[in-house]
Amino acid sequence: VSLESTDGGVRVDGAVALTGASDLTTGGGIGDDISVTGAIDGAFALELDAGVMGDVATDGVIGGTLALASLDVTGASIEIGSDVTTQATQQYTGDLTIDEAGLTSTVGGSIVFDGDVTLAGDVDVTTAGGVGDDIDLNGSVDGAQALALDSGDGDTTLGAAVGGMAALTEIDIAAANANVASTIDVTGDLSIAADEIEFTGGVGSIEVDGTVSLSGSDAGVSIDLGSPAGGVGVLGLSGTDFAAIADGADQIIIGHAAGTGDVTLGSLDVLDPLVVQSPGGTIAVDGDLTGSSDASFTLMAPSIDLGADVVTAGGIVTLDGAVTLDADAMLDTTNGGGVAGGADITLTSTVDGGHELSLDSGSTGAISLGDDAGSTTALAGLNVANTDEFTVAGSITAGTVTQLAGEGD
Repeated sequence: VSLESTDGGVRVDGAVALTGASDLTTGGGIGDDISVTGAIDGAFALELDAGVMGDVATDGVIGGTLALASLDVTGASIEIGSDVTTQATQQYTGDLTIDEAGLTSTVGGSIVFDGDVTLAGDVDVTTAGGVGDDIDLNGSVDGAQALALDSGDGDTTLGAAVGGMAALTEIDIAAANANVASTIDVTGDLSIAADEIEFTGGVGSIEVDGTVSLSGSDAGVSIDLGSPAGGVGVLGLSGTDFAAIADGADQIIIGHAAGTGDVTLGSLDVLDPLVVQSPGGTIAVDGDLTGSSDASFTLMAPSIDLGADVVTAGGIVTLDGAVTLDADAMLDTTNGGGVAGGADITLTSTVDGGHELSLDSGSTGAISLGDDAGSTTALAGLNVANTDEFTVAGSITAGTVTQLAGEGD
């Protein structure tokens, strides 16, 4: 079915039932608009084309009762007023405003936005989740609303600034590969679960006021973080990727809350509190972790292999798991004495390994060892440079034990 107006707009009042592949087309000039006020249903392809100067507006639910085969909308400006469900592709060409809605493809195909997007309500975009069922936002995205993008085993691409004119409140992305080519500004949380995460907008291009959560597509995905990380992680986040996260996030969380994949940390500079978690795996620290600004480090896993230094400028350091020393290592919350007060250093479980462990929590920070140190493999040495209080819940077995300052129990 084809309806065409060569001079003027097309308005359809009431519900529409498609009985075959259909298109509504205008001459594409100024005022040659398309408006559909009611619901649209039918398992057929629909094209709405108002050209480069006409506008398109739909008010009702599209595909709510019977999903459309596909939807292709072209206009100078496009307004989608409610949910859209198709079996296959959705293509929006033109600047798009989306009211609170879900855009869903149920069988297979991409959802593509070729134009700037304005969110007038919270929006969910979901594909069927197969390989190639991608989500592509090729223009800017703005609006003080939440945006959720789920392409499953497909890719999700943000090709232009997100929140550049009006920051979003929350962004949640689930994809095989998540590609962020420009900037992000969000007043709440940013969550990305993918097997590849690329931030290519440059240093400080990701501005988040809440929590940044980065993880693999499922709990078993292994992660390499830092430069270089010597592991074999499926998800690799280089130091360059990490540097894209601007100072100012409440915290950064790496890994699933129920993660079982191993995490390998190479050298990394951090500006905000960092939590690395793998409740069912191992965390290996192979490169120096350096925190400035309000950065702190919390590592949580059953086993933590410590082979490098962890240094902050007054932020806490917590190793929540059994620690094995793979090399001489230092935990320092004073930035080499630059922040004399320091902060607490907490090791919640055992510490073993034939290497030296040096600890400096400054004049106001406490050091706590929650279990035996050296009971399985004696430490070469345990050195406490500065601390307000040194507490050991178990025994210490080491070649040398040195405490230069602070009270000890």
